[in-house]
Amino acid sequence: FFLKLFTHWMQFLSKALNQFLLLSSLSFFHHFHFCEGNQISTPPTTTISSILDQVQRNPNPFNSNNNNNNIIASMKIHELPQFTALQTAAATFKSDEKLHLRNLCSDASRCAGLVASHSTENPDSKIILDYSRQQVTGETMEILFDLADKVGFTAKRDKMRSGVKINTTEGRSVLHHALRMPKGYDYSAIAVDAAEGKTTVDDVHAVRDKIE
Repeated sequence: FFLKLFTHWMQFLSKALNQFLLLSSLSFFHHFHFCEGNQISTPPTTTISSILDQVQRNPNPFNSNNNNNNIIASMKIHELPQFTALQTAAATFKSDEKLHLRNLCSDASRCAGLVASHSTENPDSKIILDYSRQQVTGETMEILFDLADKVGFTAKRDKMRSGVKINTTEGRSVLHHALRMPKGYDYSAIAVDAAEGKTTVDDVHAVRDKIE
């Protein structure tokens, strides 16, 4: 019984981590510049905007102007209209031959518009995220961005990054990203608790050195 419970728990954690990484990369994609004049191109066959419009026309809590932000904050992600639109869009991708990946990849403007790049401190290198090989369009990405904005993803990500104790169950920070910080990194510069931030990276590398 306990082995089965542990297996289900690990599967849940794996799915949760995958969702976080997806949203994190989408946030990166959203906030850095796009090719083709900072615009995301969309094939004319795509009808995801009309799907979202149709979903948002249905009665939902967003139609009320009273305490709208509180309503959004109390809703689960799967209760938001953007999530429903993405589910409907996913079904459309499966049924519409025009939205097959081989057809999407043949659209040069779409492929160029679904690439984000970020310059690093090293002038000879940069980070490139290419979403064109995924079964998405510009409109799909915009719905994902909107969904991330509605759930306050950027603010939540920043809280995690700065060491805010977002793990309310255990009353502690979630510092998985600290495991990847290089030796000597000044985490105290962004940490909520500067004193704790000074020792975080040192503690991580002390353990890693023992493992090696």
